[in-house]
Order: sequence, then C-alpha cells, then structure tokens
Amino acid sequence: MTDETYLGVLCAFLTEQAPAPGWWKDRARRWARSAGAPGSGYFLAVSPVDLFIAAHEAGLPVAHEQSGDDERQQRVHDNVMAVVLAAHAVLAARGWGHRAGGPSIGEAVGSLAGLPMGSLEVTLRCLMQGRPEGFKRLLFHCETVTECVDLRTVAALAYSTPCTLKPTALWTNPTGHGPEPTRYESWVPMTEFARSVWRSRNSREQHE
Repeated sequence: MTDETYLGVLCAFLTEQAPAPGWWKDRARRWARSAGAPGSGYFLAVSPVDLFIAAHEAGLPVAHEQSGDDERQQRVHDNVMAVVLAAHAVLAARGWGHRAGGPSIGEAVGSLAGLPMGSLEVTLRCLMQGRPEGFKRLLFHCETVTECVDLRTVAALAYSTPCTLKPTALWTNPTGHGPEPTRYESWVPMTEFARSVWRSRNSREQHE
C-alpha cells in the first residue's frame, strides 16, 4: 500500500502557491519530451540529481524518505515531483501554469478543441496501463492548454499510477477536486481524470 503522506504535503504547498520561477523550467520542459526507460519504474527520463536540483529551485517540498520505505515508494515520490514540475514548466511556456482552484487536468485536456479523439484515447489507455509514455503524452497535450491548471490533480494522478502497474485507489483526496473519500471508501484519480475528460469534451462539443 502506498503511503500518501507526501501527496498531502505537496498538495498543501500547491494550495498556497505555485512553483517558483527559474531556469529549472527549461530543464523540466526537456523531461516532458522523454518517457522513462521501459522497466525503470520512472515516467520521465530525468536523473535524481537533476530532479532534486529543480525541486529545490522551484521551492517544492521534497519527501523525507523513511528507513522503512521501499524503492517503489521512493519512485512514486520522484515520479510525482517530476510530472508536477514538468507540467508547470510546459504550461508556463505559454503564459499559464498552476492555479489552485483552477480546472483539473482532465477538464483542461478534455476542453482542447484541436485534440483528436483517437489521440486522447491512446493517452488514456497508456495511463490506465501504467505505461511511461502515458505521462509523456499527457504533457504533450498540456502544450496546447490555454488556461491555468490545478496541478494538485496532476499530483494525485501521478501518485496513484505506479509505473508498469494499473492505477490504484487512494484513501485521501487533498486536490480540491473529485470525491471526498470516507473511512471505508477510497477513490481512483485515474477514474476521476477519465470522467472529467469526457464531461469536458462532451460539454465543449454540445456548445460548438
């Protein structure tokens, strides 16, 4: 079971502020174009050193690994930081970025008028199968988003999608979007992402 402590810490940070500006965004945009190597367990091709330097420059809180944490837990933390930083960098290149309370990543991607249905379906399938190229494709879609996005929803999506495994459920939801889990009921960010994509896409098509 994945420890969700860092997700809460990161979302609390993103509730109050966006990642700080800096040269780290140039490097993070390069990560967005390269998926992690098959079998590596990483979504994006970024070294731990580059990742932590960028996280420090951006002011992002870093997970404090415990002695009992296994490698899978550490990869989850690294993947979440990498995807959140890359998403913000890609959006910022067009004058956008993170805004707490803004549209979720599913709403933003689903509203893209120029995104073919076939391409969107491939992205969803890759994410649901835990394939590294899923997040590479999602970040590519972010290049044409024309609004700020609540990156807390990106963090939850990455947190619940272990590489090479199908998306898992979470017992907490600090994103400000989607369902509020209870003591006896969890939620699956991937499911909420897919739902928000289709709701947003259907709404756009109805108004065209």
